[in-house]
Amino acid sequence: MKLDLSFDKYFTAINRLNATVDIGRVTEVLGQTLTGFVPGASVGSICSIKPSGFQPEFLAEVVGFKGKEVILMPLGTMRGVGLGSRITLLKPAASVGVSEALLGRVINGMGEPIDGLGAVDFVDERPIYREAINPLDRPVIESSLSLGVRAIDSMMTVGQGQRVGIMA
Repeated sequence: MKLDLSFDKYFTAINRLNATVDIGRVTEVLGQTLTGFVPGASVGSICSIKPSGFQPEFLAEVVGFKGKEVILMPLGTMRGVGLGSRITLLKPAASVGVSEALLGRVINGMGEPIDGLGAVDFVDERPIYREAINPLDRPVIESSLSLGVRAIDSMMTVGQGQRVGIMA
């Protein structure tokens, strides 16, 4: 058994730690957008919004600015939100945890496991929005991948290492 004495994971976590919490309030609700004041927010920031009453908190992403206020798009249901609902800045930028432990797991759009196998221990966090890789710098696909569905294997062959969109 190999013991990992590397502290890189902990130094990264400390560098990402925010010692203060930026809290603001909702000032306008219009359709599926929220407007509010949140100090320290930037485009792509992830915020938590606490509706009034007993409704659960939900996440929202900062998508723009109107004057000194931020425009937020909810990442969940907005039930119970109103003027004065509390906005808490969670992440300065949209990111997702990555780790070898994700291989074979089923996660939702927020990177949370939904397969009932428990939490995932993430080693690193990567930004969602970043510069795209040049397609010509990727390795050439040389072998096909059998998916076990004859119609796909014969008519729309998938290459090993190919990126494939799965549509429902």
